[in-house]
Amino acid sequence: MSLNKSYTQMVRDTVPISLVVTRYATDQRYENHMAPGGFGIRKVCYLKREGAGRLGKRFSCLCPFHIEKTASFYVMDAAGRFKCFGCGRSGNAFDFVMEIENVNLPQAIQIVAEFGKVYPKPARKPRLTKRKRKRARSS
Repeated sequence: MSLNKSYTQMVRDTVPISLVVTRYATDQRYENHMAPGGFGIRKVCYLKREGAGRLGKRFSCLCPFHIEKTASFYVMDAAGRFKCFGCGRSGNAFDFVMEIENVNLPQAIQIVAEFGKVYPKPARKPRLTKRKRKRARSS
């Protein structure tokens, strides 16, 4: 699937990152991602509203990328970014999906677009000029 910059920007502007993160919200621990000490890495998190900061709505939760007891993973909707102050990971909605799902950027854009029900507009057929229409009729 060919993705252009305007479509990518439209997806980024339309789908809030909090929606993307909450799509992965569950408390399951996965056995195939075992960490030292016998605890599985929490792949997803529950967002808790932290109030309005200077960047608008801010949410926090346990980081899905490492094991922790205190929430250090923050999601800022207005900025469209996430940041974990424990492990240092940060990025936008596409980066989050690429990390969680282990996919490349075009696949991550497609997944985020499906979350927000944003679909590319169908390509228009090029319009024929009068001269080309005349030639097409005479042929």
